Amino acid sequence: MASNISTATIDTDYPKPGEDNSTVGFRNNFTAIKENFDSARGEIEDLQVNTARTDTVSAFNGNIILNANLQSVTCAVFEIGSRQSDTEVNFINGSYQTIEVSEDVTLSLTGWPEEQKFAKITLSLLSNGGSKTVSFALASTGEIKRNSGIPVELYDSTNGFNVRIGEFPQFIEVPNDTDPVIVEFWTIDGGNTVFANYVGQFI
Repeated sequence: MASNISTATIDTDYPKPGEDNSTVGFRNNFTAIKENFDSARGEIEDLQVNTARTDTVSAFNGNIILNANLQSVTCAVFEIGSRQSDTEVNFINGSYQTIEVSEDVTLSLTGWPEEQKFAKITLSLLSNGGSKTVSFALASTGEIKRNSGIPVELYDSTNGFNVRIGEFPQFIEVPNDTDPVIVEFWTIDGGNTVFANYVGQFI
């Protein structure tokens, strides 16, 4: 943004020494100086509102950060905490979230950004008080498309049969409070279609 501050209207040779200077010249200079102060104030206030800061949270309001070279950048972790009933998992809280369930629950995915934006949630699941079952739904209309896994044909001594490795199950068993089960969800159409990937249990 170009600055509106200009010194061109200030007569730096006024007042002229040894002459009876008119007050009009003083007033003109004072007016030009005041207008520049007003412009400076407006531009400073705009910078205070609309620029990134290094000492507090900066919201970019959906604007694009273009051609950036990032180094040592992390993602915040949001702890949903312990839950014993159906709970929402909101994208607004961050792209990596953790939850500990003490009952069988359904987790509803919500808060996705508008379409044509890629948004992803990685969710770490633990259980408290023994193995629990977790299912997933969308808080609004839409559908979850689950990873169908990789088909593998296995053989025993007599027959062959197919299994799928890495398939996202309809219900996820979360066995304990020490070995998290990790799942991923992402969308590009504002949550109308959410893709689900079962990463696995980490022991």
